[in-house]
Amino acid sequence: MDEPVKGINAKADLLNNKLSIKSFVGSLNNSDGRRIDKSNLNVSGSIDFTKFFEPRYAINTTGKNIFYRSLNQDIESFADLEIYIVGKDTIDISGTISANNGAIYKEFSGSESSLDIEDEGRVITSYNIRFPIEDSFSIRNSQIDAKISGELGMSKLYDDEWNYSGEIEFIEGQIYYYLGDVFENLKGSMVFDGQGFNPFLELSASTKIGDAEILLGVFGPFDNPDWRFDSDKGYSESDILQLLTFNTRVSEEGFSTEGLGTQAQTILGAYLERQLEKNFIKTTGLKSSGIIQDVQISGASELLNPNQGEEFSINARLNQNFSLSYKRSFSLEAAYKNKVGVEYKLNPNFSVIGNVDESGQVQMKFRVRRVY
Repeated sequence: MDEPVKGINAKADLLNNKLSIKSFVGSLNNSDGRRIDKSNLNVSGSIDFTKFFEPRYAINTTGKNIFYRSLNQDIESFADLEIYIVGKDTIDISGTISANNGAIYKEFSGSESSLDIEDEGRVITSYNIRFPIEDSFSIRNSQIDAKISGELGMSKLYDDEWNYSGEIEFIEGQIYYYLGDVFENLKGSMVFDGQGFNPFLELSASTKIGDAEILLGVFGPFDNPDWRFDSDKGYSESDILQLLTFNTRVSEEGFSTEGLGTQAQTILGAYLERQLEKNFIKTTGLKSSGIIQDVQISGASELLNPNQGEEFSINARLNQNFSLSYKRSFSLEAAYKNKVGVEYKLNPNFSVIGNVDESGQVQMKFRVRRVY
């Protein structure tokens, strides 16, 4: 956890190698916030030290409106919790964490699974935790911004993978389409089958382009869903994709050398960016070796048309808080200028950015994320 437990007041008795916790109270709050709940965390129970290096636990932890933020700042939330830690050779951690007024900032990635590595030894740890989620909880990343509710169960035995069960309902929100369109009125569900991380999606959303309402449906397994498009005008999926890409249909505008050239550059630029990202990751091996977490490439259309003023850029995220970037303009007006930069995320909503161009000029700026 990113926040420390403060104001600890504890009392325990040690008799015949058995530690009995008479009282243990503390405060776990958001250090960046104004609200402070005193003594909102309680621990009770006992630890048997008959075999000092193999203690037997019987611990109960309860909390009311405690604040949790993960070390990588992917998750932050207030929650009520009741957790039991029981066992010796096999330690069972079970209970309920009721999350509210929080958010998940982690990017979705269906091609990778997170691996937790435990040290080999005689102690086996199993987890069985339920997460009831109230409708004041959100998912916010570059792909989606939505309020959710429901219940999620997480279980894990020793070095097995985490298993997820339950159902998450999307109450409201929006999906960000990769060419810049925003689909609003997000509704639907995400169902987990209890076998690894393999949710089944059933989502719908809509956007408005001109007088046409475009309807989006996402159905199927998380790693390979089926995207379906429809409209209130009876357009085909081909027409809808043209609308999403160019905000118009070819049949309405007619064919022109200039128009078709711009449209082709838009499609080819978006395709080229995705292919460059995949090949960069595959050929360098930086991601598989753990040196970087992700790569984003933008401005590929600048390679096709250097006079449109867009910068070609490569952004490599080293960890959740630190990123490196390289930018180059191929425009004659910009004289092929290069720029390198760094971005450090102080918290999920505030970043410091520094850039140095080829003449040695340093630029500093801030990025603030506002949520209304």
